[in-house]
Amino acid sequence: MTQASQLALSGFVAFGVGWSFLAVGVLFMATLTLGTIVSVLVHRMRRTAAVEQAPRRIRD
Repeated sequence: MTQASQLALSGFVAFGVGWSFLAVGVLFMATLTLGTIVSVLVHRMRRTAAVEQAPRRIRD
């Protein structure tokens, strides 16, 4: 293998590894964002249901 082809191969591998790390990072951030949104929505729905089911106090 010549030096030029070895350099090209190592550059290609580094390029692929870099893009793989970037893709994994983007997927990780998307997962965290989606999890946060779902968590907030579930919390709001539970809180709304709890408020609707709570006995209402009538002020005298």
